Amino acid sequence: MNDKEQNFSLNCRDYASQQGLKMRDIMNFKTLMILTLFPVLLHAAESGPIRKSSMITQTATDFEFFDANRIGSWISNRGELISFRKTGSSGMEWPLDSGKTVSFQAGLWLAGKVDRKIRTAIAEFVTEFTPGTYEGAPENQSDPRFRNYVIDISSGPGDPDYDEWPASDGAPTDSLGNPFLMGDKMAWSVFNDMDTTVHVVELGRIPLGIEVRQTIWGYDRVGIFGDMIFVKWEIFNMSANQIDSMYFAFWDDADIGSAHGVLMGVDPDADFGYAYKDGPDNIYGVEAPAVGFDLLQSPIIHSPGNTANSFGRKITDHINLSMSAYSKIINGGAAPDGDPNNRRQVWNRLIGLFTDGTPIVNPVNSDTTTFQFTGDPVSGTGWLDTNGLNSRFLMSFGPFTMAPQDSQELIGVFIIAQGSDHINSVERLFMADSIAQSAFNNGFVTPELTLIYPIGGETLSEVDSILWSASAEGSDSIFVNIYLRTFKNEIIIVAEREENTGKYSWDTSLLPDGFYDLAIEAYHINSLPAEARSDSAILIDNIGNGSPSIKFTADPAHFATNKIELNWEAVDPDGDTLIIVLQHNYPIWDSWTIAVDDIPNSGSYIWDTYDLPNMSGLRLRLLSSDGEFSDSTEVKYTKIQNQRLAILDSVFTNRIGLGNIFNVHIIDSSALTGHDYLTTFGDTRLNYTVQDLQTSEIVIEDGTVGGRVKESRLFDGLRLDIGNWPIPHLKKASWTNVSSDTSQYQLIFEHQSASRPSNYEVRFSNTETDTTLNNPIVLPFQVWNVTNMPATKVQLFYSGSNSEWSSYDIFILREEINGGNVLTWRLGFQWESTAVAPQDGDLLFIESLWPHAPFDELVFNTNGAPVGIEPDEIRIPLGFELSQNYPNPFNPVTQIEYSLPVRSTVSLIIYNLRGQEVARLIDGEQTAGAHSVRWDALSMVSGIYFYRLRAGGFVETKKMVLLK
Repeated sequence: MNDKEQNFSLNCRDYASQQGLKMRDIMNFKTLMILTLFPVLLHAAESGPIRKSSMITQTATDFEFFDANRIGSWISNRGELISFRKTGSSGMEWPLDSGKTVSFQAGLWLAGKVDRKIRTAIAEFVTEFTPGTYEGAPENQSDPRFRNYVIDISSGPGDPDYDEWPASDGAPTDSLGNPFLMGDKMAWSVFNDMDTTVHVVELGRIPLGIEVRQTIWGYDRVGIFGDMIFVKWEIFNMSANQIDSMYFAFWDDADIGSAHGVLMGVDPDADFGYAYKDGPDNIYGVEAPAVGFDLLQSPIIHSPGNTANSFGRKITDHINLSMSAYSKIINGGAAPDGDPNNRRQVWNRLIGLFTDGTPIVNPVNSDTTTFQFTGDPVSGTGWLDTNGLNSRFLMSFGPFTMAPQDSQELIGVFIIAQGSDHINSVERLFMADSIAQSAFNNGFVTPELTLIYPIGGETLSEVDSILWSASAEGSDSIFVNIYLRTFKNEIIIVAEREENTGKYSWDTSLLPDGFYDLAIEAYHINSLPAEARSDSAILIDNIGNGSPSIKFTADPAHFATNKIELNWEAVDPDGDTLIIVLQHNYPIWDSWTIAVDDIPNSGSYIWDTYDLPNMSGLRLRLLSSDGEFSDSTEVKYTKIQNQRLAILDSVFTNRIGLGNIFNVHIIDSSALTGHDYLTTFGDTRLNYTVQDLQTSEIVIEDGTVGGRVKESRLFDGLRLDIGNWPIPHLKKASWTNVSSDTSQYQLIFEHQSASRPSNYEVRFSNTETDTTLNNPIVLPFQVWNVTNMPATKVQLFYSGSNSEWSSYDIFILREEINGGNVLTWRLGFQWESTAVAPQDGDLLFIESLWPHAPFDELVFNTNGAPVGIEPDEIRIPLGFELSQNYPNPFNPVTQIEYSLPVRSTVSLIIYNLRGQEVARLIDGEQTAGAHSVRWDALSMVSGIYFYRLRAGGFVETKKMVLLK
C-alpha cells in the first residue's frame, strides 16, 4: 500500500482473505416515562409536546463530543454519527461553541434478506446496534474496552486511549503497530447487531449477524475542510448465513436551526444527499447553512472488466455501486410519506418506494423513479422540494450480497456550507462536495507550505504584506486562501484563490482593530489544502477603532448550591480597563434584562440564581465596554433548576378536581404569611389565579401554565410550580420488601386512556402469578389498583409475539371503570441480561401524577412549612443527582458533587477500567442536601476511571479522566 492509499484506508487488509423504523412498539406512544426504580420523586419534564419520537434510555453506550474542527457532534459506539440521546436535543453543533445546531440525529441503516426474510440493523432515534465485537456478543457490550477511542495529533504514550488502543479488535495501526491517525482527530469504535432485546419489534428480533468497525475523523482547517466530518464503516458478515439483497443507507434528521422549513434534495450522479432551508432561519438568520452527506466510497459488487476501490486496494472485476434510492420521510406523516413501521416498510424505502409501497413519480416529467427531489435549487429547475415540514432523508446503496465472512468498506463525508443566503449555501455545498470527492480520490495529498510573515505577535497597520512559501510535487497550479480567525472564532476571508506568488498586499484598515489569528491554505486541484497558522495572535492597530472583544470560554457550570459559574475572556487592543455586564432574557423575543452590572474583568463570576424562577431555554449575554466601544457574547441556552424548600403535601386540599401536579416552593421563609390561598384554574386549564383567603387580595391574577419558566412569579416568599401535562404521568415508583437488587430494572409506565387518578402495586410472587390476555404469558407478578377500596386486580393485555416475559415487553392495564372495560396504562420493564430478577415478596408501588382540569380549585397554606429558616440556609434538592466531576480531565485532584432529597445510606466508589474498586470515598448515612467530596488521585496512574453513587435505590455512574 502506498502513502496515498493509507491516507484514506484506515485499516488496509488483504481483500481476498475477506471473501473465504420506526422504533419498537413502545416508541409509538405519544409520551414515555422511564424510571430506574429507586424511591425518588420524578419531577415534571420540559413543558410542551415531544418534538421527536420518545426516547428509551439504553445502556452500554459511550458518547463522545467529537470536535475535530468547527463541527461539534455527539457520536456513540452504537452506529450514530450524530446523536441526540446524550443531551435530549440536536446532536450536531455548528459552528463549534455557537449553541446553534444543524442536525438532530444521524446513523447507518443495514438491511438484507436471509432465507428470503428481511432482517434489519438500524441506528435511528433508538439503535439496534450494541458495543463490542461479534465474538462474545451480546454479553460483551458492557465491557469498557468497547468504548469510543479518540486520538489526535497530540496523542502519544501516556494517553489512555493511545496506550489501550484495541488493535486486536480491528482498530487501525501503522507499520509499527501504533495507533494510526487519520486527519487531525479521530474516533474509533466497534459494534454489532446481536442483542435481540434492542431490536425493534416491528422490524424483527433476528439479527443480521453483522460487526461494524467505525472510524470518524476530521481536519482542523480554517477553510471548507473545517466544516466536514469523514466516516468509514467496515462491515463484516460474521454469521454463518449468506445475506442476499443487502442495502446500506445513511439516515439523517437534518434540523438546520429549527426543525421546520427544511427542504431535501439529491444529486444521484454524485451519490450526494442534502438538506437546506426554505428561507431565512430563526436561529441562523438569512445566512442559513445547508448540510449534506456524500458516500465517497460505496459497496462493491462483481462486475467483469471493471475495477472497484475497497480496503485501500484496487479490486478487479468489481464495481462500486451508485446510489440506488433517495427519499424524504416526514416526521409523523401518514403513508406514503411517514416513518416506516415494519420490516416491509423499511424495505420499501431502501429500494426506492414510498413507505406504503407505492412508486415515486417525478411530477415534472411523470417518470417513475427511486429518487425524490432531483432538481437544482440553485438554478430553480427540475423537481424541487417545497414542503418544509419536519423531515429526514434516507439515501441507500444496493443491492449486494454478503456471504459468511464477507466484508464491505464504506467511506463518507458529512458537509456543512454557509453562503450569503439559503440558496447560496446550497451552491457552496455543491462546491465543497466536489472538492471533498476530488481530494478523497487523490488520497488526501497536500502541498508543502510555510508561513513567513506574520508568524504571530506582530502589530500591523495600514497596508502590510503576508509572505509564504508553497510547493507541490508535480503541480505548478497552486492557489492560496488567506483567512483570519477572530477572537470569537469567527472566520474572515482576506483573500481566496490567490496565485502562488508568495506575497499578498493587505490593507488592514478595512478591519476593526483587535487580535486575530492568521491562517493560510495552499492547494491544487484534487488536493487536501495544506494549512499554516500564526504561532500566536497578531494585533491590527489603526487609528480610531480600538474595540474590545469578549467570548464565553465554557458553558455555564451549574452547582448544587444554586449558583452558576460564568467564564469568559475579554481583551482590548488599547489595553483599556473593561467593565462586564451580565444580561439574560426569556423568552428569546423579549428584551435583554440586566442581571448583574459592573463585574470586574476577572474572567470568572459566580452568579447566585436562587431568587430567580426555575426555567429552561434561558439565554445569557455578557457585554464588555471600555467606555466608548463595546462587544458581546451569548450562550444559547442554559437553565435554572434550583433546589427549593417545599410545602408539605398534607397542606393541600382539592376543592374541585383531583389533580396533584402542583408544588409550592419556598423562596424566602421570612416572607411567609401562614395564610390560606385559593388557586382557581381557568377555562383552558392553562391559566389560573391565586387569592389570599385571609385578605381577599388576588396575589396572582394572570398566572400561566406552560412555557419554559417552571415557576410562577414571586409572592409572599413563594413560587408555584404547576405541571402543564395534559395527560397523567408517572410520579414515582418505589420498591418495598426487596429481597433482591432491582436497581438494574427500569420501569416503562405510560398513560393509555386512564379516566381517574389511580396508584398501583406490582406484587411479585412465586405462586400468585398472572397470565396475560390475547397472547398468554405467565408473569411472576400481579398488578393491583390500590386506589380502589378495596384494591382490585388488574387484567394485563399483551399484543406482542413473545412466549415468555422479556425485557421491553409492554402490557396494557385493563380495568373496569364506570361500568366499562378501559385500557388505562402501559406497563413494562427493561433490564440487562446480567440483572437479578425480582424475587418472591418484592413489591413495586407506582404513584401517578394527575393534571388539573379547567375550573379546578385547590387550597394550600404555609402551616406545614419550616419556620425561621433564612433563604441562604438549608435548601433540600428536588431529587437525587450526581454531577460530572470538575475539573475533568484532572491532575491529580478532582471534586465530585451530588444531591440527596432525603436522608440516605450513601456509597461513592471509584473503579478502574477493569471494574476494580480503587477508592471508596463515602460509605454511610448522610442527610438530605447538597454534598461535595474531593478525590486525590496522586497514587493512581493516568487513565479512565468511573465513579458510582448509590443512595437508597438510586444508582448512577459517570466517567472521568486522570491525565498526569
